[in-house]
Amino acid sequence: MLSKFIKLLSQETKFSFKFAAILLFVFVVTFLFIKQNQSLAQLKTMKTGKELIKEIPRLEKEIRVQTQLNMLNAMERSKGKKGGQLILKGILKEEGGYHALIGDDFYKEGDTFGDLDIVEITMNTVVLQDRISKTTKKLILP
Repeated sequence: MLSKFIKLLSQETKFSFKFAAILLFVFVVTFLFIKQNQSLAQLKTMKTGKELIKEIPRLEKEIRVQTQLNMLNAMERSKGKKGGQLILKGILKEEGGYHALIGDDFYKEGDTFGDLDIVEITMNTVVLQDRISKTTKKLILP
């Protein structure tokens, strides 16, 4: 935009060179003033140190809640595992099909177990599929 303005001024016009220089100066000062006001508006929206210090208890509470949620999720994912291995304790046949005892809980086909879906339960095996990696794992009764 500035180059267009200078090009316009360099052409033969009715205005004197002094007048063109004054117009250019006014343009530059106005541009800088607008930029400064934008920066001031941004500064006004920023929080001061005192305001941030007042937010510390709220942020600590959010961190505690998130930590507890993460711990509960980790416990849920590790439920039925021993040393990182899933433990299939038994399989029960009922009218609706088979139920697997994994850890201390019973599961049926279609149930979820942490990040795993229980795809199939037979008389001796349980097939699990990881929802993220789509890999399957087969648990066999000991």
